[in-house]
Amino acid sequence: MTQPMAVALSGGLDSTVLLHALHATGRPLIAVHVNHGLQPAAQDWPGHCAALCAALNIPFECLAVEVQDTGLGLEADARQARYAVLQRWMSAQDCSVLATAHHRDDQVETVLLQLFRGSGIKGLAGMRAYGPMGVNRVQAVGMSLVRPLLDCTRRDLESYAGHHTLSWVEDPSNVDVSIRRNWLRRELLPALREHFPQVDQGVLQLARHIATGVQADALAHQSLVMTLCDSDLQLKLAAWRPLAPSTRTAFLKHWLEQGGIRCGREALLELDRQLMASTQGGRRQVTSGWCLKIHRGLARIQREF
Repeated sequence: MTQPMAVALSGGLDSTVLLHALHATGRPLIAVHVNHGLQPAAQDWPGHCAALCAALNIPFECLAVEVQDTGLGLEADARQARYAVLQRWMSAQDCSVLATAHHRDDQVETVLLQLFRGSGIKGLAGMRAYGPMGVNRVQAVGMSLVRPLLDCTRRDLESYAGHHTLSWVEDPSNVDVSIRRNWLRRELLPALREHFPQVDQGVLQLARHIATGVQADALAHQSLVMTLCDSDLQLKLAAWRPLAPSTRTAFLKHWLEQGGIRCGREALLELDRQLMASTQGGRRQVTSGWCLKIHRGLARIQREF
């Protein structure tokens, strides 16, 4: 029996179209709604989502989550809490694939936001149609995230919803321009499109070019793995240390990501400094919950408990 695909269902236009379109393919689905409890209107959304799923005969699950203030901003904190609870639920359900309703307009906004934040090249490559799932820079083993609508515009989704007479809820926070993404969507992008009508196509083309470069880099790093790692993918420090600094840190980043860890530039540079400064064994901190264990010139990724 085919394993059901989980579908993130907020009840808004995008996720409603996604659920309806995936249901039409005949694939087994289970819809999951995350209630962040951030505004009074949100209390009505689970009922709307449950009714939609009942009409389509799709199993429905509602997960409540409390958003913690980590200093990253409400949108980022809510996203982190949402994916954390989804990941835990998927693990308990033995579910390996989550579909989300990100579309082409979201991709344009994401690439621009990453640019303004000074992101690295992976951030500027934008969202992938298919890739690993993760929370707080740590990938979830055996879980994947798919975005089937990434080539569709918001207008395409509106047309689909109109054709199938779908109904959806409207999140009142979407008009709050104090939220950066909303400001970009409602104020900056309309101004850019007025002066640069092809701005969306240009941003998407830039992201595709960068994604191609990222894939090429990944292949190059993969070939280095054969030289710099043993059969258990432990890093051979004596072979790694003589590399040029940029190559050394780039490979270190790639190696960590293969182990399911993503760390920021400052943390990566500090780890590189520590590994270059001492040839002694022991433990080196990577990021929260993860470290490297050094023994006999080999470094292995280890979870901290």
